[in-house]
Amino acid sequence: MPQPLRKPPEKLATIIRLINLVSPETNLLEFDEAFPVTTNSDAILKELHPEHWLSTKMEKVGFAQPFRDYVLERGFEKAIARYESFRVSRHSLRRLIKRGGYPILSTRAIEVDREGLIELGPDELSAALIGVEAKRICECAVCRRIFWAGRVTQKTCSAKCRNTLSVRKWRKGKTKIQ
Repeated sequence: MPQPLRKPPEKLATIIRLINLVSPETNLLEFDEAFPVTTNSDAILKELHPEHWLSTKMEKVGFAQPFRDYVLERGFEKAIARYESFRVSRHSLRRLIKRGGYPILSTRAIEVDREGLIELGPDELSAALIGVEAKRICECAVCRRIFWAGRVTQKTCSAKCRNTLSVRKWRKGKTKIQ
């Protein structure tokens, strides 16, 4: 009898979709290393039009438009915290997948508001992971994308990757994946 198919919690599905906008091979550097101010005109552009400056930098690095939109959604002041939160969330999910139950990093942005008071930003990943079966958060055996396993035996993120894996196993003389 086939296992029942489970859907991911909505918040977690959103985070996984967002993480998969960036190639698994992309090394996400800390914000200042990833987007340095390299020239005087660069510094002027950052000062006068920070959102445009960052969007241009992110485009040059190769980030897709939906990812750039996500980072800049709440303006430049929040963009650094959103990028860093994304970077740590992606790293944390990959560690969770590889290490199982070991503790993973979590991040809450420490920000200064307009009145100069310190506030803690939300930790979207931790909130999305509460009560979730860890074994259902997987890395695709073919493309290395993170995905929610509707069935706990699932090894791939899509029908295309499942077929690729099946062909690879068949070519090695192993049995086909179901």
